[in-house]
Amino acid sequence: MENIKSLDTQAYQYLMDRDPSSWSKAFFKEGRDCDAVENGVSESFNSAIRHARRKPIITMLEEIRIFVMERIYTLRVEGIEWDLNICPSIRKRIQDLKVKKRLWGVTPCGYQKYEVRFHDAAYGVDLIAKTCACRIWQLTGIPCLHGVAAISSLNQDAETYVSQSYSKEAYLKCYNYSINPLNAPSSSRDSGAGPSQPPAAAEPPPPPPPVAAQPPPPPPPPPPPAARPVPRRAPIGRTGRRNYSERIVKMALRRNIPGVGSSAENPAVLN
Repeated sequence: MENIKSLDTQAYQYLMDRDPSSWSKAFFKEGRDCDAVENGVSESFNSAIRHARRKPIITMLEEIRIFVMERIYTLRVEGIEWDLNICPSIRKRIQDLKVKKRLWGVTPCGYQKYEVRFHDAAYGVDLIAKTCACRIWQLTGIPCLHGVAAISSLNQDAETYVSQSYSKEAYLKCYNYSINPLNAPSSSRDSGAGPSQPPAAAEPPPPPPPVAAQPPPPPPPPPPPAARPVPRRAPIGRTGRRNYSERIVKMALRRNIPGVGSSAENPAVLN
């Protein structure tokens, strides 16, 4: 992943945002007999029906039905005529590996266990468990190059180690069914029911019942009356009278206001 990141950061982020089990063989489960990561089956089917897809829906489905019906029959007849125990493409793959295995040396290290080496590359092979350190055998169900080299050292046929998923019997099971033929519309007896009509439109659900108007909430109670402040008694000033400050007394004396006080009563004020 670091090498991919150094080449293209967008490709690195694209792969990191997806489940690695969908694109990395390191996370593939063993025993599935398939290591393909491409979508070739659907692309091949879309290419085969590209002309039918341009036609109206009924005509398109009719052409696809005829195409699939004929293909199932053709592939089944082809499989019946095989004189092999495995599929021809798998046999060709094994034959190619038998040519390439001559460069690899095989060293036995236990019962049905071998070390297959070429220069600095070495892989352990277990013929009983049908496994190899490269994991190609476990993922595909087909002996890898190292497995073929170990099998050939015993003068055995590598085709006998191929998974049953690629056998002739499994191939014929895939096409053991057929699509039944259909009669033309003109050969059908008129039932008198008239042309087919689209299904009736579903009635909309009834509206919900009206909700009764709720009375307005009662007004909040008025706040309690504020308590009247307690009058504060003024301290007794130098005049000896309440509610008069020294300044007011002085002003009254200057204006000769009667009843305020005299210098005889409080001589300190005149000073």
